[in-house]
Formats: sequence, structure tokens, C-alpha cells
Amino acid sequence: MKNIEELNDIDELIIDYITGQLTPDKFNYLNLWTAESKENLLHFRELQEIWYASSSKKEEMFDKSLAYSRFQYRVKEANLSSKEIPIKRFYTSKKFLQLAAAVAVILVLSTTYLLKGFSFSENSKDEFYSITVPYGAKSQITLPDNTKVLLNSGTTIKYSYIARDKVRRLVLTGEAYFEVAKMKGVPFIVETDRLDIKVLGTKFNVVSYNEDSQINVTLIEGSIALKTDNDVNKSFLLTPNNCATFDKSSNKLEIKNVDGSLSKQWSQGVITFEAERLEQIAHRLEREYNVKIEIIDTSITNSHFYGAFNKSQSIKEILDIITLNDKLHYRMKGNIIQVFANEKKLK
Repeated sequence: MKNIEELNDIDELIIDYITGQLTPDKFNYLNLWTAESKENLLHFRELQEIWYASSSKKEEMFDKSLAYSRFQYRVKEANLSSKEIPIKRFYTSKKFLQLAAAVAVILVLSTTYLLKGFSFSENSKDEFYSITVPYGAKSQITLPDNTKVLLNSGTTIKYSYIARDKVRRLVLTGEAYFEVAKMKGVPFIVETDRLDIKVLGTKFNVVSYNEDSQINVTLIEGSIALKTDNDVNKSFLLTPNNCATFDKSSNKLEIKNVDGSLSKQWSQGVITFEAERLEQIAHRLEREYNVKIEIIDTSITNSHFYGAFNKSQSIKEILDIITLNDKLHYRMKGNIIQVFANEKKLK
């Protein structure tokens, strides 16, 4: 059994990992630690679950005690040993106690756990994993198959590996950058609401939010095949620096050459607009800053803009730049932003 001091140090590393503050050398150490035993891996995932549960932005009330009981039940169900591991010995570090205090408050405002749980069996390798990242946040995770995924704000993924089917499936709503680990003879399928992406081992970025009119897939390294829901018998092959854009209204898929490395700039806190429509920009800023943007004049919805910003800039700073041409005007009230074409409407 590990001593309290060692578990305190591990808790610090895990929380630094979840919040994106872990240095490369400590990341390697944490990877080795989680690979040492099933108990270590379970402990890592327990802390992940509580963290993401505490990040919920839902506003409906629910029974906090019942929710925590369900969490404990899933921990017990996921435990790979027949002997129950006392949960209380896991959560003793100062940083984690602060986190647990936040959970006690924020869970009252949550309706569901963001992590839907995971299950294992000693007789198979079936795995299930689900996570949601709230608006205004980002996350980096490593799936059980060692695939690395960067998740943008407002993104949900559901991952499963069914051993008998020899296939890995991940359902995506939102934006994510993937570095898919190779598993011989076991493809990795990314499913969105309108198209599927099949890979064996590669790096690519996918943008597929429900509220957006398009789905974008940009390949950085390797190769991937796409299938759309309106033509399941046809595959589209992408090579590095190809970007596929699927229009949900017209059901058309367009492939063009781009600088693939730019597609993951969001993971480094860079917000780039390349001739994007104002409506699309509004959706992106809503997710990035957890605000509500209302375009009052429909005549400006299809206006296009260019720009590159850093997440360190405030939403007001970005809006001030976008409206510099004096053709657009905006008004902020709390987290509600209204955008106008006519300055008189601001009065």
C-alpha cells in the first residue's frame, strides 16, 4: 500500500495534468505511475471524474447526496479487485481538499455527471469512457488505448473499445485534436452527427458542433477516410494538409489544401478567424468565453471577418477590434452581448 505522502504527490500531479499545468518530465512520470497497476489507473480516473463533475455549468437543481452516492457506486463497480479500496485514503492532498470543497458547492447546480463512467472486466478488454468540457475551458486527456485528445470548450466525447469487434469508436460533439495511437488491425472511428472518420494512426483536428452549419476535418499527419451520412458507400481520402468541409444544408463536401498545423492553434490559446461569418464567430466566442451573443440585425449575420487573437485577451478587447470599422456596434450587459449594425439602436 502506498503511503500518504506518495499519494499526496500523485494527486498534485494528476490535478496539474487535468488543468494543463503538468511539465513534460512530470507527465512522463505520471504516465509510468498509471501504467504500474490497475489500482493506479483507477485512482487517476476517479480524480478526473470528480474534477469534471465540478466544472458543470448546468443550472437545474438536483440531489447532491444522491449524485455522490452514484459516483461512489461507479467507483466500486469499476474496481478491478474483489477487495474494496477505501476511497477516503485517496483524497488527502491540500489541493485536492480545495477541489473537493468546490465540488460540494458546484454539484448542487449540476444535473448529470459529465463523466458517464467506465467499466472493465478481467475477462475482456472492453472499455468505455465519456467526458464533457464546459464552455470557457479546455482539456487534454489520454484514452485507454494511449490516443491523445485535446478538447475545446463545449465539447463532449464518448469512447468505446469492444474487444470482440476489434474496433475503437469515439462519438464527438464539439472540437477536438487527435493523435491516434496505432493498434494493428484495430481501426479508430470518429463519429460526428453527419460524417464518420476512419483512421489507424494519425494526427487531425475535427470541428463538429451541433449549432454550426458545417463540419471541418483537417489532417496534419497520416491519412484518414471520410464517409458522409448522405452517401455511405463512398469514401473520401484525405492526405496531410487537406481540409474537408461538409455543409449540413447542401450535403456537399469540399476538400482544399491548407496549412494543417494552424487547425490546432486553439489548443495553444489562439483564436483565428479566416473569412468566417459573423454568426460562426459568435458561436466560437460564446464557447470560448461562456457568454451569450445575440445578433440583432440579421443583415450582418453573413458578414465575413479575418483576425487572430489570444485567449489572454478579454471578450471586450476582441469585440472592440472586430467593430473598429464602425460598421458594427455592440452592447454588453453581464454575460449577454448584443451586436447591431446601426449605432442608434444602442441608445
